[in-house]
Amino acid sequence: SLITMYKDQMNLVNPAFAGIDKETNLSIGFRKQWVGVTNAPESQMFIFGTSLGKNLGFGISATNDKTFIEKQTFVGIDFSYKLKVDEKTDLYFGLKAGGNFYQVNTSGLNTFNGESDPALISFSNFRPNIGIGAVLKKENFYMSLSMPKLLNTVRTNTETAQVFVATERSHLYLSGGYDYVLGAQSNMTLKPSFMLRSVKSAPVVIDYNLSLDFSKKVEIGIMYRSSKTVGGIAKVAIFKDLFFGYAYEMPTRS
Repeated sequence: SLITMYKDQMNLVNPAFAGIDKETNLSIGFRKQWVGVTNAPESQMFIFGTSLGKNLGFGISATNDKTFIEKQTFVGIDFSYKLKVDEKTDLYFGLKAGGNFYQVNTSGLNTFNGESDPALISFSNFRPNIGIGAVLKKENFYMSLSMPKLLNTVRTNTETAQVFVATERSHLYLSGGYDYVLGAQSNMTLKPSFMLRSVKSAPVVIDYNLSLDFSKKVEIGIMYRSSKTVGGIAKVAIFKDLFFGYAYEMPTRS
C-alpha cells in the first residue's frame, strides 16, 4: 500500500501498533490516483486500535481497493503484546489474522462485435491470510518491521475450461521516525520519518517524510518517494483529539 500519511495508519501494515502507548485510535483514509481519469485506482482505509490492559492491544484494520473492473477488500483483526525492555523502551509484537475478498466484474466491458466474450467471466473469491510485526518504541523514537500478509495467495478460476491465475506476494515493511522538539521553550516539533516497502520481483520503494508540528494543532510537511514522486502534507486539529489531514502527490518525471 502506498500511503503518504502512513504514520497515522500504521495498523494497516503492522498489527503491533494496535493499542500502542495505551491509546485508542480511530482513523479513516481515502486515496484517489490520477485525478480526472475515469475508473482510476482508488482506496479507502479504516483502522481502530485500543488497549485491553497493561500489555495487550486490540485493533481492526481494513483496506478497500478498486481499479477499473477489479475490486478487493482486506479485513484484519490485530493483536499486540508489549514487552518492557527498560524504563523508557518498549518492544511490541503483533499478529494480524484476516482475509482478502477479491472480485472481478466484467459485465461492464464492451466488445467490438457487441456480443459477450466467453473468456470474460466475472468471478470472486476469499483468501485467508496472517501477518506479523514488531515495534521498538523509546520516548520520541520508533522503529517498525512487519509483514502484514505472510501467505502468497493464488487466485484461480477454472470454470468453462478457462483458467485465470494471479499471485499476491508478501510485502516487507520497514519504518522509523523521531520527533525533535526544537528547544525547551519551543512549541514546534520536527518529525522526520521513512517507510520502506519491499516485495519480490519489484523495486524497493522508500517514502521520506519531513513535517513540522505547531503545538499539536497544525502540521505541515513534504514527502519524497524513491519512485520519483514528491508531495505536500497538511494536518489540522479540528478538536483536541480530532484531526483532518490532506496529502497531494505528483510525479517528478513524465
